[in-house]
Amino acid sequence: MSVIPDQVPAEPIYTITLTATGAYIDGEPVPGATADPAESRRAALSEIYVKAALHGRPVRFVAKEADGTTWPMIMDTGGNVLTLTTPHPVPPVPVVPSVPAPRPPAAPPAPTPPATQTAHDWTAPLPPACQPLYDDLQAAANAGNLAESVALAAKLEEELTAGYGPLHPHTVNMLTLRASLTLHHRADWYETVELLVHTALRRHEAGAQPEQDTVSAVRNAHAAWRTLAREDAEGATELAPLVAGMLEKFGEDRRTRDVLRWAEETAMAPGTAQT
Repeated sequence: MSVIPDQVPAEPIYTITLTATGAYIDGEPVPGATADPAESRRAALSEIYVKAALHGRPVRFVAKEADGTTWPMIMDTGGNVLTLTTPHPVPPVPVVPSVPAPRPPAAPPAPTPPATQTAHDWTAPLPPACQPLYDDLQAAANAGNLAESVALAAKLEEELTAGYGPLHPHTVNMLTLRASLTLHHRADWYETVELLVHTALRRHEAGAQPEQDTVSAVRNAHAAWRTLAREDAEGATELAPLVAGMLEKFGEDRRTRDVLRWAEETAMAPGTAQT
């Protein structure tokens, strides 16, 4: 594991509590936890893995065993766990989690006809005509109104597609922003998985920069799919081929096996409806 503990933010710190009957994370029951300690531990760590994937970085957590033993740990986005020899640092001041606001564009340059835009300028600001709608989007996101911000991003993306095409940096960047806002909204995991897969594939097709944003879309799609699998097994089964195919395309072998293994085990589980 290449994670350097001092470089992992002090917050958030999740707490896994293992009991004789199951497991809890920050007081909430862990889906899939049972009286079997090994199964409960596996289910709890799976939840922490999803949290790391959604954060896009390693996260800190504390595991409290049923006998009272406490272990400070870190999990990275690959599911690797590091047990620390010292307690987690105490954050200096409380921080209230908030949805990251969309990054504001730089001051717009003089209007440039679409035909002369460079296909590789992934940092160019939006056209001036789009700025008022983008300002509304940003205000909605800052106010925590994610449903409205997602709708405004979709409208902007539609306008940019009509004016510049689906693979233009403006359009792809807006698609990426819409996917990020949708992920944070956490309203419909099925729709979120589909959108993240679509975003990853579109970014790949367009050669979008930075590449790390494409990697994040790929891994967030898997993390969102794991959440869907816990809440809606039927929906996760429908999307498993799509997600596995995307992961395989990007060389995410471990995550691909995870999806295929889950789909196979679910299909073989007693009482599973066969179609």
